[in-house]
Amino acid sequence: MAEKKLMKGNEALAEGAFGAVEVAARVGRDTPAMHIRRQPPTLHGTLRAMLSRSRRVEEVRRLLRARPVVALLGPRQVGKTTLAHLVSQAGGGEAHWFDLERDSDLRKLDDPMLALESLRGLVIIDEVHHRPELFRSLRVLADRPRRPATFLVLGSASEVLLRQSSESLAGRI
Repeated sequence: MAEKKLMKGNEALAEGAFGAVEVAARVGRDTPAMHIRRQPPTLHGTLRAMLSRSRRVEEVRRLLRARPVVALLGPRQVGKTTLAHLVSQAGGGEAHWFDLERDSDLRKLDDPMLALESLRGLVIIDEVHHRPELFRSLRVLADRPRRPATFLVLGSASEVLLRQSSESLAGRI
């Protein structure tokens, strides 16, 4: 069983196919972020993952209802994008994807306010660490009345990204 951490009173979620997933207030005040670590697969772990996958999806959906921006942070290839796909499918509403490893999506976000302001529903920005300056725009978008969109940002848990998000999105993420 993976190590579970308690960070500032937030409980870790169940382990499984996505690795150990934790809700942790690591940056800024009241800043939930999901951290994912890879674990070696086992039959028991795979079965447990199948049973707990819906709990993970529901936890992310709960966070998205409570906050305008939710971050899934962790190393490469641990399941952040897969979890985001499951969340978008479970929501059943409109979802907009930006994969910042694609040049076309990077170009779309050259003017982030123009690209994001009119969007409604769930907006998923994968590999956000490629554009940490997006957090300033996300702050403005997160403060809009009636919250027309919520943002799920995925990326590596680098210190720079954590610091940038905590400074720009304190109390919003």
